[in-house]
Amino acid sequence: MVSTWRGALLGVALLVILPAIGATWLWNASFDEHRERQAAGFRREMEDVLHRLLVESRPEGRVRALVERTLFRIRRGIPPERALRRVLARLGPAIDAVLFDAAGRPLPLPGHPVTKAAAWRRLFAALLRCRQDRLPPGKVDEKLAQQILGDEAGLSILAESRGHFRALGTPARYSHGAWWRLRVGPRRSAAGPSRLAPIRYHLLVLLKSRWGGGRDLLRSRVVRVAGRVRPLFRLALTGPIGSPSYRRLPRPLQQAIRRLPGGQGEVLTPVWHGVVRRAGRLGYLVAWQRRGAGRFPQRDAGQVVIFALAALTSLGLARLIVFEPPRAISLRWVVPGLLLAIALPIVVFFGLAMTEHRRRQVDNDIYETHRRIEARLRQIDQNFSLFLQRIARGYQQAFHRHLTTGDAAIAQALRQVPGAQGLYSAYLIDEAASRARTLHAARQNPANDQQLALETGRKLMGYIQGTRAMADVEDNFFVHYVRNLGWFVENKVLHSRRFQILDLRPDPRRPQGMTSLFLTQDRGPTVQAYCRQILSDPRQRGGIAFALVACDEGTLVEALPRAFRSWLEGQRLGEKVLRQGQTIDARLTAPSGRSYLVTCLQGRHLGEFLLVGAVEAEQVEATARRLRAWMVASLAGGILLALAVGLSLVEYLLWRLREVARGIDQIAAHRPAITVACPDGDEFGEVARGLERAAVTLEEVYSSLPIQETLVRCEPLAGPAWFLAGGFDAGSDPGGDFLDAFPIGAERYVLAVGDVFGEGWQTTLLVAAMRVALRLQVQRAPDRAAPQVAEALRRHFLQVRSVVKHMAFGLGLLDRRDGGLEWIGAGICPPYLIRQGEGRYLPAGHPPLGAGSQRPFQAYRETLAPGDTLILYTDGWIKTMNQQGHPLGFATFAACLRRAQRPDPGAMIEALRQELVMAGFTDREGDDRSIMVVTRARPPAEEPTHV
Repeated sequence: MVSTWRGALLGVALLVILPAIGATWLWNASFDEHRERQAAGFRREMEDVLHRLLVESRPEGRVRALVERTLFRIRRGIPPERALRRVLARLGPAIDAVLFDAAGRPLPLPGHPVTKAAAWRRLFAALLRCRQDRLPPGKVDEKLAQQILGDEAGLSILAESRGHFRALGTPARYSHGAWWRLRVGPRRSAAGPSRLAPIRYHLLVLLKSRWGGGRDLLRSRVVRVAGRVRPLFRLALTGPIGSPSYRRLPRPLQQAIRRLPGGQGEVLTPVWHGVVRRAGRLGYLVAWQRRGAGRFPQRDAGQVVIFALAALTSLGLARLIVFEPPRAISLRWVVPGLLLAIALPIVVFFGLAMTEHRRRQVDNDIYETHRRIEARLRQIDQNFSLFLQRIARGYQQAFHRHLTTGDAAIAQALRQVPGAQGLYSAYLIDEAASRARTLHAARQNPANDQQLALETGRKLMGYIQGTRAMADVEDNFFVHYVRNLGWFVENKVLHSRRFQILDLRPDPRRPQGMTSLFLTQDRGPTVQAYCRQILSDPRQRGGIAFALVACDEGTLVEALPRAFRSWLEGQRLGEKVLRQGQTIDARLTAPSGRSYLVTCLQGRHLGEFLLVGAVEAEQVEATARRLRAWMVASLAGGILLALAVGLSLVEYLLWRLREVARGIDQIAAHRPAITVACPDGDEFGEVARGLERAAVTLEEVYSSLPIQETLVRCEPLAGPAWFLAGGFDAGSDPGGDFLDAFPIGAERYVLAVGDVFGEGWQTTLLVAAMRVALRLQVQRAPDRAAPQVAEALRRHFLQVRSVVKHMAFGLGLLDRRDGGLEWIGAGICPPYLIRQGEGRYLPAGHPPLGAGSQRPFQAYRETLAPGDTLILYTDGWIKTMNQQGHPLGFATFAACLRRAQRPDPGAMIEALRQELVMAGFTDREGDDRSIMVVTRARPPAEEPTHV
């Protein structure tokens, strides 16, 4: 019973509990990014609420919010007198509002009769001159502004307000002012493209400077808004640090606010996250929320489903194993049941993984879409410089054509340059800079503009002719004209920005004559022309919706297309970009109800403009919907497939197992060749082919062992002064070692040792071929040096090798008369020389045969003195390991050789084997061990006396 309960618990743990825990973890992890996105959404919402509270709590912000709602009603067709009644009732003592018709006549408002109508009409006319004609206010206009507004510069400030309150310079009477143009009625499209509705009214709102001093607008706004946003987050207006209202905040928030640089920013604690803004003398405006407060019903429902499946599967396994165990179980029923039990968690995992993959795919597609939009917007911004260069190049060509051909119609040629819609003025100036020929007169202050052109041309001529130095020029902007001669330079004149070109060229019609061109391009029409070119060409937009928004002093002023101004979410996004000064990605809903992926950034070449690009979210999410349908179909098909596969898997497994068992029996019977009837293509086929190769390899090993022992046998050579003997220890993978020693005439010995990188009969044949080749090479040319013999053996090896690619080889030529030794080692272990009880390794610095290196062999020369012993060996000795798995190594091998030194080489080899056994190095890892010992005898007078 104990064993049964153990098996039941193990089966439930492996098949139910662990998959259920993994599925739950994966399911919960799939909502981590949802929580992060939700927290980021709450953070953006809190930042937006705090920003709007701070803006609308100021008097000008509150007035603008009320006026904008009123203007929206007027544009919808409600009469202005009726629409402005509520605003005047709430803000009557705080503002002065004047409504003008299209002709500039002031209209009476409820409770505000028109007074000083003539003065207001003159003020309206002066505003139109400053706004439309770009004319600076004159002395009379400044005096009028001083009388009505209390500020001489008030006209210029109001002309550039464009529906946004601007602070007046001397707020003696009014602190802020704003001017609106109201277009009422539908678009007109009688003939051709649609046009904007006509301007029917003008509204001038002036905020009195003494209003709002005794009212706490921010506190009242916070009290009213806090109840609305309480389901999402908490909102509070606190005093300075240490005040009672500040101490009512959660303590972690209090500590985090103290650490904020500047007293504002984002607050993140282990429990809370929030946003803090300074509220001036009032203290801090704080919005916070508990981290992880969002609810996810889908996550909770998924956990319930996972644990319900785990409980049902546990009950089924418990009934099968513990309560009602069957007496006999057939694989035909067990395998499909187990497969289904295993497949269910896998299918669940697969479904969760596909859900996570779908979500990540959507996020990645959204991110890539935003980056594509950003790249396109930056390309559009960069192409504006190319657009200006094309216009400037057209002006240069027209100027050059005028000088070379005497074309008198240069003014017409300048107007025909593509992009010349914004041409403001153009002048030709001679080398004396005494007069200027007007090619295109300025619309505003033509005399002043011509005088500016003459002065600039005079400075340029003086600088070119050497009569004036750059340091003498008081205008610091003149250096930009000189550095960008012939190209546009951006300059700010009053409240407008313009592009100017200063070009200078020799006049071939007059000897030593020079003519300069001073041209001014208005920035507004130029940008509009470029934007219309982008909007009309879908290829330049790259398939995205595009909008260009002008901003002034941190507020949005105009937009192309104009429909962007009516998109409230788009306006908020643009204001946030201006406030933060960085690129922002967002998902916004258009007034039509469609969802868009929007990217907004500030222009670099298009200064003081925002570039907005959008793509419909429907295009990005189409792939996710297809992936979801495929996922549902895959889940259903997976369950059905598990049942079908389980029924056919039993026969497949049993048949393959029977064939594998039959092959193992044949190997145990020492059959040289077996055939396992398992086709290739699966793991059973790989096992079958492995058994077949194992049988062949074992047979090769058994058959090559006696041949190898014959090839590596080294017959002892004895002479009056030299003794030589060899030894061979066969490993479990024999077939690669090679030893040979034979005399050349009566004066020299040939000593050879080798190790082929491989095993089996192929290596045995290669060793035999190299043995025969060595003897033939020496017999044909007995006087050859060691490098020549080694080079001939290398060429022979490259010709006869097949599956064996490399061979370590060592060759020595020993002179029996004086003991001189020429030695060449190619990848073989270095020989060891013992002299007077001390030993050292000889160098062997060449790569193995077949390693690809063709550098010539260099021989190492050494003289064997009487009593010296030379040992040649293969790496099988170095690889011999002890019981702890540590290899013998060269240092230990050398110590064993010194201890085993004997006058008789054969006795020395036996002593070396004993030394290794006594040191515990008995494991040879299947590699052969070959060794050759050469000893030069001492003269009889030098023989040591042993006691």
